[in-house]
Amino acid sequence: MTTSKKIKPKMNSLNVKLALLVLFCFILSLCVFTGVHMLTETFIDSHLLTSKKMKITRKKIADNLQAYVTSNNLSKDEINKIKKWTNTQKYLTITIYDNDQILFSENKKVDENISYDFLSDEYFYYVGTYPLVFSDGNTDLEIMTYFNIKYTNYSTYLSLAVAGICFFLLFLAVIKRKTRYISKLKDEMDSIGGGMLDTKVMIEGNDELTQLASSIDLMRIAIIKQLEDIDRANQFNKKIVTELSHDLRTPLTSLIGYLEILKLHNELSSEQVEKYLKISLKKSYQIKNISAEIFNRFSLGSGKQLESSEIPFTLEIIDGNLLVSQIMEDLMYDLEIRHFKVIDKQTDVPFYLTVNIESLRRIFDNCLSNILKYGQQDFPVYLESKIKKDQIVITLSNTILPYEQQNKDRNGIGLLSCSSNAKKNKGSFAYRRDRDHFYVLIKFPLNDF
Repeated sequence: MTTSKKIKPKMNSLNVKLALLVLFCFILSLCVFTGVHMLTETFIDSHLLTSKKMKITRKKIADNLQAYVTSNNLSKDEINKIKKWTNTQKYLTITIYDNDQILFSENKKVDENISYDFLSDEYFYYVGTYPLVFSDGNTDLEIMTYFNIKYTNYSTYLSLAVAGICFFLLFLAVIKRKTRYISKLKDEMDSIGGGMLDTKVMIEGNDELTQLASSIDLMRIAIIKQLEDIDRANQFNKKIVTELSHDLRTPLTSLIGYLEILKLHNELSSEQVEKYLKISLKKSYQIKNISAEIFNRFSLGSGKQLESSEIPFTLEIIDGNLLVSQIMEDLMYDLEIRHFKVIDKQTDVPFYLTVNIESLRRIFDNCLSNILKYGQQDFPVYLESKIKKDQIVITLSNTILPYEQQNKDRNGIGLLSCSSNAKKNKGSFAYRRDRDHFYVLIKFPLNDF
C-alpha cells in the first residue's frame, strides 16, 4: 500500500526549489559566461589584435583619410571639413600636427556618453603616426585605435548569449521534468477517472506535487476499498437473502402440505385437526419471522443494506430437553406424514442451551428439506441426541436416492444456511455424504450456571 510522504514545508516546497534552481542556473551560467569570455578574449588577443594586424589597420585608415583629403583638394585652412570623414569612423582618435602644433583632433568613441579615461595605458599601445598631405603643405597624422573595446564588446555579447542559452536550457530541462511528471499525473488521473482503479500513481520527489500524487493514490486506494466493501456487502446480503429465502421455502411447503391435508381429508379426527392446525400456526409464525428478518435486512426508505452485526439476533436460555424434543418431534411428524419411518433416540439428561430458537428451527427445517429431496422412503431416518462432555450432540442419518433419481437442481444453500445458523448460536454443523447415506452432526455448547 502506498503511504503518504510527509513533506517539510520550507526546504522542500516548490517555491524554494524554484528559487534554488534559478540560483543554480544563474551561477552555472555565470561560470559559462566567464569561461566563454576568457576564451574569446584570448582568441581576440592572439588573432585579431596582434601588432601586425593593428599596423595594417591603421595604415588603411591613414590611406583612407589621405584619399579623402586628396579627392576633396583640402588645404590646411579647410581642415575642419575632415569631420565629415571622421563621422563615418568608430573606435579611433586622430590628431593632425603641423610642426608640433595641433591643427585638428577628433575622438570617435562608440558612445559619446561613455568615458574611456579609466582605461589603462595598455589599451593605447595601438598608436601610429603617418604623413598627411594637404594641397598647401604636409602634416603629421597620429591614429589611436580602440578596436580592443570593439572586440571586447563582441566577446561580452557572445558570452552573454551563450550563458543565457545555457541558463534557459538548464532551467527548461529541470522544469520539463516537473511538467512531464505533471503530465504523467494527469494521464493517471484520467485513467482512474475512467474506471481503471488499478492504475498506480507514480510518486517521486519530495514537494507539493509529491503530496498531491500521494493524496491521489490514497484516494484511489480508498475508492477501491469502498467498492470492495460495497461488493462484499452486496454479496453478503445476497447470500443471506438467498439463505433466508431457502429457509422460508421449507416451512411454507410444510404449511401448504398441512393445509391440503386439512382440506382433502374430512375423516380426520378433531384431535388430528387440532394438531394440524397447531402445527400450521407454528409454521405460519415461522414464516412471519423469516419474512421480518428479510425485511429488516434492508432498511426501508434509506435503501441501506444492513450488516450482519446490525441485524437483531437474540440468544436466550432455554430448557434444552424441551426445545430439542419439540423440534425433533416436529421433524418426526413432518417425515411420518410423508411416509418416512423415523427411529429416534433422545437423551433424558436435563440441560440448558443459550440459543436463538428461530435460527435453531431453521437448521432442522433445512435438514428436513434435504431428507425430503434426496432420502429414500423405504429406509428409516435415524435421529439421536446425547450429551457429550459439555455439548449436546445431535445426529441425523438417512439413506439417499440413487444418483440418477436425485434432483439435479442442487446448490447447497440449505447446508450453508445450517452452518451459518449453527455458528450464530456458537455451535457447529457438519455433514458427510457417501454413496448411499447422508450424515449430519450438530453440536451446541451447554449453558453454564
